[in-house]
Amino acid sequence: MTEKEAKRIDLLEKYNITERDFNAHKDELRKKFGGDVSDRDVVWSVWNERILNNIHDNPSIKDLAALEQTYYDMAMFLIGEGKDCFDLLQQRSKMRLMRLKHYGNKVRISCSKSSCESCRQLVDKIFTVEEAIDSMPIPFKGCTNTYCACTYLPEPYLTFEL
Repeated sequence: MTEKEAKRIDLLEKYNITERDFNAHKDELRKKFGGDVSDRDVVWSVWNERILNNIHDNPSIKDLAALEQTYYDMAMFLIGEGKDCFDLLQQRSKMRLMRLKHYGNKVRISCSKSSCESCRQLVDKIFTVEEAIDSMPIPFKGCTNTYCACTYLPEPYLTFEL
């Protein structure tokens, strides 16, 4: 196995892409562009198909979860290339909000201990799902981390102490 083949296998495993899907997309892109295509382009083609397959007028919770994961994978890929991923993280958050709407109309912002100071000021702020979609407080554009890892939780969010 060559180093290039090993990298491709790692890439496919990391982003849950089957060899069959990868090869089908690669063949399709080769025909379309009349030559060889990069593994990167093939992976993006798979993601774009996933988005198209899950976006429709009345997406289920499963569709929204798939979209949320796809946008996250795309963002992490861009981070690995040293590129801006803010718009993809916003799309990820929007899918999460739409999914959480199935559980109630309010959400709470949660941040990790490693979140930046600006993000930590948003901890435990409560919004209706519509307010959060309209204002998109997270991901926070001014986050000083590589990417904003804050998230929305359903409100009320129940915790249990043992």
